[in-house]
Amino acid sequence: MNDLTLGFPTPSTLLKKFLDQHPGLETQEFYEKTVAAVEDTFCVCCGVGIRKGEPGHECFVPDSFVDSAFLHACGGDQKRGLFCPDCKMAIGLRQASMQFSYAQIGVDPESGRYKAFTVIGMEDLLAAVYKPLSPPMVMTRKTRKRQHTIWKGKVNLHDVKAEDFLFFNSGDSTVVMHPARVLGLVEKEQELIQAVQEHVAGLKNAKGLKEILPVRLLKVNLDCPSFVPANYRSPYVGITCEKLLARLDRFVQVVNESTSGDKILYAYLRTLGVFKKTTNYRLLVDSLVPREIDMDSVINGKSDSEENE
Repeated sequence: MNDLTLGFPTPSTLLKKFLDQHPGLETQEFYEKTVAAVEDTFCVCCGVGIRKGEPGHECFVPDSFVDSAFLHACGGDQKRGLFCPDCKMAIGLRQASMQFSYAQIGVDPESGRYKAFTVIGMEDLLAAVYKPLSPPMVMTRKTRKRQHTIWKGKVNLHDVKAEDFLFFNSGDSTVVMHPARVLGLVEKEQELIQAVQEHVAGLKNAKGLKEILPVRLLKVNLDCPSFVPANYRSPYVGITCEKLLARLDRFVQVVNESTSGDKILYAYLRTLGVFKKTTNYRLLVDSLVPREIDMDSVINGKSDSEENE
């Protein structure tokens, strides 16, 4: 077995380390009611090595389990492999498939302890993206009911803010976000709109431009936004400068060539700006405050994500 698989920070181990700081949830059964591996094998969820004799859970999944396609195939006497205890907990613990399917889990740079931010709402998600926890960190958000996400997340092992690069699991897909780059694009849209308004100022019957990429189209499905630009070449807009039209064309091209994660982030950021009635997106981002998951509510009662099920 490849020793490099041992001790690798998986999403499930990050969840386990965080929950260990908050005793009260019934996680013991996932670590006590196990079977011993009959030979060296791997976890069918995360791929981490399980040596012969080490604890695991037999890989039995009911027909109602909708994520079987994301499991790894393993051979040997235990034909379908084993779940490692951490992944079994991440799948089987009710709170893991509820509250922690809308979460960012990582290290607090000040205390060195693990923290968990909620990303259930638009503002929550943007706060976690622009003010992320330190690595190792995982961020997932489910997009439909009966969807397990935390154990499928991709762990960020790098400084997300410094490198402007974030792996984020949106539903069943892993997407890549570049937060600073997207903020720059949103600001560029405002800069171009201002240039258009200055260009058409004083022209009779020229309406100018309020948006290049209309928010009403973006927010139809924020997790799969539609980037259809406004018709800025219409004579009603009043743009007669070919250089300005070329700049608008180039801007639309750059946005449309962005990663799917950047498009999601762009749609969220623009929509929040409209909701907050501001076009100063840098100030908006600076004002965001990540919201920690309320573990007292998780342990003792309902929290926001349960109410959305």
